[in-house]
Amino acid sequence: MATGIAPQTPGLWERYVMAMDKLTDRLNRITAALTKMGVPYALVGGQAVIF
Repeated sequence: MATGIAPQTPGLWERYVMAMDKLTDRLNRITAALTKMGVPYALVGGQAVIF
């Protein structure tokens, strides 16, 4: 029997936030690896570049 409740799908803002969270996690992993290896690095433009 149908309940009449549509499944929730993330809207545009929620998808944006999820994408930024994934990007932030990726950047944190990259910078941690570079720091651990002693490789000098710089992030230019903050999160303007998506890998």
